[in-house]
Amino acid sequence: VTSFWYRMEHPSLRVEMRTERQAPPGMGQGGGMDMARVQELMARMGEKPDDLPTLLELADVFMSMQAWDRTLIFLERAEKVAPGDPAVLRGLGMVHFEKKEYDQAAAAFARILEKTPQDAVAHYNLGIVLKHFLNRKAEADGHFKAVMGNAAADADLRQEAARELGEK
Repeated sequence: VTSFWYRMEHPSLRVEMRTERQAPPGMGQGGGMDMARVQELMARMGEKPDDLPTLLELADVFMSMQAWDRTLIFLERAEKVAPGDPAVLRGLGMVHFEKKEYDQAAAAFARILEKTPQDAVAHYNLGIVLKHFLNRKAEADGHFKAVMGNAAADADLRQEAARELGEK
């Protein structure tokens, strides 16, 4: 998942739940909606309504279209299928952020940390929401420090965390 820091540095780019794909699922090569793919996913969901990969892929499709309410439908359903799943929570955090529901975004990222306390991206994203959108700088700084102290964190992410703390 692309983190908020990358989005803030590159505002024209869109946050995606998964980055291993070249193009968002359900999107044609020219960026248009691949309706056949969406219909296939919906049919699959009709057969297996609790299939997590299908729910996540449908969420990806609607996220790529910035259809936040539709994305939320599939992510909330995925949360019922796989409560506490970090990928689902990350998607929920992103969608709530996009919908300017910052308390809910922060709660989703915090829930990731309950399960995986060393998740540097979740720490960073939570720090961004707390600092810039919920006016809780002291709490945010703790999350940025957690990123900086995490040797497994991406070097760019650690650098961005340092920047948020006013260091270089």
